[in-house]
Amino acid sequence: MADQIDLGKILGYAEVTTPTTGGLDTTGSVTLGSPAPAGGTVVNLSSSDTSVATVPSSTTVSAGQTKSPSFTVTTYVVTSQKQATIGGSAGGNALTGAILTVNVP
Repeated sequence: MADQIDLGKILGYAEVTTPTTGGLDTTGSVTLGSPAPAGGTVVNLSSSDTSVATVPSSTTVSAGQTKSPSFTVTTYVVTSQKQATIGGSAGGNALTGAILTVNVP
C-alpha cells in the first residue's frame, strides 16, 4: 500500500495487491483524503508501464465515501521482475501512486 502524503495538491492514494505473478489479475482501489462530494468523484487511473500492467480508465468514489470499489489490475507475463506505478488523478489533483511488483510466472 502506498503511504498517504498530504502536500495540499495530493488527492489521496492508490492501493494494489502486490507482488503478483505476471499473467494473473490482481486488484486495486483508490482512497481519497476526504469524502467524495455529492455526485461522487471520478478518478482517472493510469499505469506507468502498460507492458507490465493495465487498469481501467477510471473508477468512481461514491458521494460521502473515501474509498472506491475494487478494480481489476491486469498484469502481463514478464521475463524478469518488473514494476509499474498505479496512480491517477481527479480534478487536476494527483494521487500518490502504488508500486506494483510483477514476478516471472
